[in-house]
Amino acid sequence: MPEFTYTSFKLEGDYVAGMMPILPNMGEMRPHWGVYFTVLDPDETARLAEGLGATIFVPAQDIPDVGRFCGIVSPQGVMFYAIRYSR
Repeated sequence: MPEFTYTSFKLEGDYVAGMMPILPNMGEMRPHWGVYFTVLDPDETARLAEGLGATIFVPAQDIPDVGRFCGIVSPQGVMFYAIRYSR
């Protein structure tokens, strides 16, 4: 990533995690681990989640050369991401 360093972690040759710094434009975000679920359509996933009472804390948006994702907080307070990777 040109704006920051993204560190990838592998387990037996497969990517299993990544780490990046909290950037100033992210606001008052605390350090955390983010869980990503691969979905077909992040925009539709966000709409469905909101309809079920979730809050969208990162609107669906593109990550150049990676894919499209959104950030969701469940009604129970669980934070996670939904992503569709580029081909």
